Amino acid sequence: MRRPRQWLLSALVIVIVGIIYFRSGGQVPLPDHYQKTANGVRITANMVEIPPDSTGEQWNLTHNQAGSYYVNMYLNGRERRTFSSRKVLHKTADGTLYQTAGIIKFGQQQYHAVDIFVKTGGKSGYIDFTKG
Repeated sequence: MRRPRQWLLSALVIVIVGIIYFRSGGQVPLPDHYQKTANGVRITANMVEIPPDSTGEQWNLTHNQAGSYYVNMYLNGRERRTFSSRKVLHKTADGTLYQTAGIIKFGQQQYHAVDIFVKTGGKSGYIDFTKG
């Protein structure tokens, strides 16, 4: 009776570690199109559909009927991370800055998502990450 419990406990630990790894986005390289900022990095995102057969890392901008915006990170055509807009921080003629949150690892460095900027018209923008 003791062996089945050990197998069950081992399987449960593996599943928990896997969930944590995939929820954190795992480790991904910085995309080619990133910009260095004073506290971290900025990644541009456009409102384009990512085909399921695409290769490499890609970022896109989406929104829903309620007006929330999302920046999604895809790896080889599969969505790996989503960062959602929370509250409006600042509005200008150029666009709207939203608060966001989330963690991702670029290589060995952990970063925290802090804001999403959506240009007027809603077709493009960027997400800012700070080193954490």
